[in-house]
Amino acid sequence: MSEQEIFNELIDIFKSSVDDPNRDYSSITMETGLFDELGISSISAIYMVLEIESRFGISLNNEEASKLRTVKDLVALIQKS
Repeated sequence: MSEQEIFNELIDIFKSSVDDPNRDYSSITMETGLFDELGISSISAIYMVLEIESRFGISLNNEEASKLRTVKDLVALIQKS
């Protein structure tokens, strides 16, 4: 799966995981911060990880997930898995 395809899937996941109807998802880039800019709460992060694992058929461990800071970090981790 290409970087762009993964990015597009992640946008869909963000839309379903982040409960913010006013969020402009078209402004998200690879450099967007997962927690500071997207405002992903710890509860939303759990749902997001479960959805990522399901859609991409991977398993993320806590150590890897704790190092994620940007969308780019997440895309790279998915590509590696």
